[in-house]
Amino acid sequence: MFKKILYSKLIGNSFWGILNSIIQSTVASVFFILVARQYNKSDFSFYILANTMYSVLISFSNLGLQQWYIREMKQNTNESLTPLFTSIQLMSGVFFYSLNVFFVYFFYSSAELTTLSFVLGLNILFDSLIYVSKSYNIAAYQQRTTFIISMGESSVKLLIGLINLWWKMDLIGLILLLVLLRLVTMFVHIVTGPLKELQWNRLFFGLLINKNNIAAAIYRNRFFIIIGSISVLYWSIGNFLISKYLGLSYVPAYEISYKVFSIAEIIPVILSGSVFPLLIEKVKLNRTAAHQYFTKIYWIYLIYGVFAYSLARTISPWVIPYVFGSIHEDAVKGCNEMFLTMLVFPTVLLQANMLIALGKERLDMWLNILSLIVYLFIALWGLLHLKDASWVSYGIFISFIVFHLLQDMYLYKKRFITQSHIVQSNLFLLVAFFAFEGLTTTFSLTLSFSIFWMVLILFISPYFIKVFA
Repeated sequence: MFKKILYSKLIGNSFWGILNSIIQSTVASVFFILVARQYNKSDFSFYILANTMYSVLISFSNLGLQQWYIREMKQNTNESLTPLFTSIQLMSGVFFYSLNVFFVYFFYSSAELTTLSFVLGLNILFDSLIYVSKSYNIAAYQQRTTFIISMGESSVKLLIGLINLWWKMDLIGLILLLVLLRLVTMFVHIVTGPLKELQWNRLFFGLLINKNNIAAAIYRNRFFIIIGSISVLYWSIGNFLISKYLGLSYVPAYEISYKVFSIAEIIPVILSGSVFPLLIEKVKLNRTAAHQYFTKIYWIYLIYGVFAYSLARTISPWVIPYVFGSIHEDAVKGCNEMFLTMLVFPTVLLQANMLIALGKERLDMWLNILSLIVYLFIALWGLLHLKDASWVSYGIFISFIVFHLLQDMYLYKKRFITQSHIVQSNLFLLVAFFAFEGLTTTFSLTLSFSIFWMVLILFISPYFIKVFA
């Protein structure tokens, strides 16, 4: 029975994706701590800067085309799709690696930092091909393959960190080992995935796909690229704004809050990766079935958002000081504010996937742009006039509410969701929020959490039994 569940399309694919993300995040955190303990502040700062530059550029280099690729795989049987996607990612990888070299060379005078960035930036090239393989595995419900490869890479990376703890290497040598490991991972993805079928000699010389096709594909899918770029800016600009207008001393609380939030968002993000191709299949075959499936998943996302918020409110006062130290107790307030967004984040993500499954990525792009404008307006107003970092989190929350309501309006206009669905889901969210907050004014956080979920489970169980039976 358990094996059958793991290998089902939705649960199995999501299980391996979530497990993979959790393990990778854990290994990355442990490796970060090991590096911090081994090198002086100067070398460690170089490592952070080089790693930050690489991380931001790799996010941009992906171009946000994964959803386009998955949708095309599900809707068409075009054999040139994977070679086309691979060519685009290779070109993007070369461009953004060149951009990495340009920025480092012209903006940093340190020879060591320049060398570190040049070497670590090679991962942008390797990740462009790994991204293709991972995208294929999501569409083909083969995230178990991605998990196995990532487990091998994470184990070796952790081993390198532990060896370095006992026999300290030069920082450049450590980075070279990590890049070599990523290169090996790329080759494993190539020989185990769809990339092994490509004619690489023709691909690299641009003979497999006409360059005009590549340019046309990029232009045709410019909406995905803009959406992906906005997403990167959305979640990376908060620290910059706070440091710019309030000072560096306010940054740690926000960064810790976001780190905790990013752990909670793993589940809806990975689950959406598995839900998305299923939505495409159902929209293609039967719109009514797609609506029914969407509604079921919607309530799962909604319940998760309420659970994540209430859990964060309950445990943050003791978890954050224990994990990050008592000097960061101010991050508790920031975490509670940040997690307001979790109330609507999962369902916004699902509805965005639904819009793209319906071929409305242009609309999704404009909603993302509007959401970013609302966020920046509120955040800047709060920082400039109230001198309060809380308004960065409030800006994110309010912009997501605007995003959600506009999605509701469009989906209702197209008769994909009903008025009763909108009223019931939003009313449930409001009642759940105020009920939990009301309990916290009378009882302890732990007791409030327990009472709230005992009552809520009794209340929603009949619905879920009926719907999912």
